[in-house]
Amino acid sequence: MISAPPGLPSQFRSRWVPAPYGLPQGSVLGPLLYIIYTSGIIQLLAEHSAFGQLYADDTQVYMHCVSSKAVSTVRAMGQALTALEMWMASNHLCLNPTKTKFIWLGTRQQLARLDLTDIASQFPIHAYSSSDLGVILDQ
Repeated sequence: MISAPPGLPSQFRSRWVPAPYGLPQGSVLGPLLYIIYTSGIIQLLAEHSAFGQLYADDTQVYMHCVSSKAVSTVRAMGQALTALEMWMASNHLCLNPTKTKFIWLGTRQQLARLDLTDIASQFPIHAYSSSDLGVILDQ
């Protein structure tokens, strides 16, 4: 239950509100507890040979591969994302599918070896993008 501190006159107190999950917005403990709460994500990704970076409530998941292993890497990434989505759902969190995108990074020569049309046709449910966090990346 959340309420105003004791000692305030009743007209300045908030009414009690059940809070079965989380903390009130602006809580000093919020960021620290969120980090502790989501600390299992990195281990989960490692179990799928993926790496991750967590920035506040954003998670970037990545894998390294050579262009000849692109299809198997996309498949492995899909499995890692499925496991992440299940972990998040079991912890009362939601993976936003509209913000979940694949991005290929590499040299011009490495990227030229990728058959992006084939990859997109084999994995049509995945969204591919040429930008990340608002930064436009071009050739």
